Amino acid sequence: MKILWTVRHFSALVLLFPLTAVDAAQPSQGDDPLPTDAVLRLGSLRLRHKGGIHALALSRDGSLLASAGQDLAVRLWDARTFKAVANVEGSGGMLGAVALAPDGKTVAWRNQGRVVIWDVATRKQRFVLDGHGNWRPRLVFSHDGSTLAVPCGDGRVRLWNVATGKSEGVLEGHTKGAVGVAFAADGKTLLTLDAVGSVSFWDWPSGKRLRQLPATEELPANQLLVSPDGSTLAIAGAPTSWTDKEPIVLRLLDASTGKERWRIAYAQQYPAALAFSPDSKNLVVSVDGLVKSADHPLEVRDAATGKLLRTLAGHDHETGVTDLVFNPMARRFIPAAAMARFVSGTLPMAARAVISSVTRARPRRGVFA
Repeated sequence: MKILWTVRHFSALVLLFPLTAVDAAQPSQGDDPLPTDAVLRLGSLRLRHKGGIHALALSRDGSLLASAGQDLAVRLWDARTFKAVANVEGSGGMLGAVALAPDGKTVAWRNQGRVVIWDVATRKQRFVLDGHGNWRPRLVFSHDGSTLAVPCGDGRVRLWNVATGKSEGVLEGHTKGAVGVAFAADGKTLLTLDAVGSVSFWDWPSGKRLRQLPATEELPANQLLVSPDGSTLAIAGAPTSWTDKEPIVLRLLDASTGKERWRIAYAQQYPAALAFSPDSKNLVVSVDGLVKSADHPLEVRDAATGKLLRTLAGHDHETGVTDLVFNPMARRFIPAAAMARFVSGTLPMAARAVISSVTRARPRRGVFA
């Protein structure tokens, strides 16, 4: 069973979408103790922040989930029971991307111009790394979890040893800033994306640029994703302002040749988050919009042709999905105990989970109270 994790920005909600039709089972919540003198809880403590969520990350075995939220907290969750494993509260300053080492031993996140490295086993901060600029692109761990690649606003990508906190090198020469990084399937090559859509391939231990796929036209870019089999690159952009009228383009390229396979131009919308399915056959796109009244769907597309296979609707401006993570190891589907939504500091509304099957595209909705 393959599971797609999503986060809704304003509702502080984690949703799970199964990619095959199965019977949904709700996890037991009876062992979550109530506060002193409390007699009833509406909703659940599972998968909950006090505000919107910016980013998700999942360990390679699918057992540990990390989330970064507007409440300035980074939280770790058991991805099987949805229980909180650890909370890092009050980090100070807006949090950006979060990354989890494949082995689940190290968490890293952006905190304005700093990057925090945190040890999961000891529940302690290892290092705070400065000098990255107030930049928010995704950061990634190497396949062995020893190195963290961090794009910077000055056009560099900095490499850090997460055990020692020492620099392992700097990759330079990115036009208008480095906006995306991804390790290739072989684990030996690091791909970087600049702001105009050029992709560079690096032998990251030596810092040598192996080759470059130059942008054939200057298109705004801020996301780079490599398919799990390493054959395909997904490159997407975002509007430079909320009044931007230019279409935002999503492109899929052959990773070997750089040849464009297909593209889609979004008008008054843009791809806010991307995720390849574990078999690399499908690409899921969270479509956000510049118009508040517009629907913000999840699109499931054929990665080879771009054909739209399914649309998962029901997301509006306040519940748009801000990040997507597949869990390829899940054997059964358990609906997320939705995070209760806070409205203007009042008591939480009843928690709601939305469960949708990509194969059937028929959402099932339930309120857990």
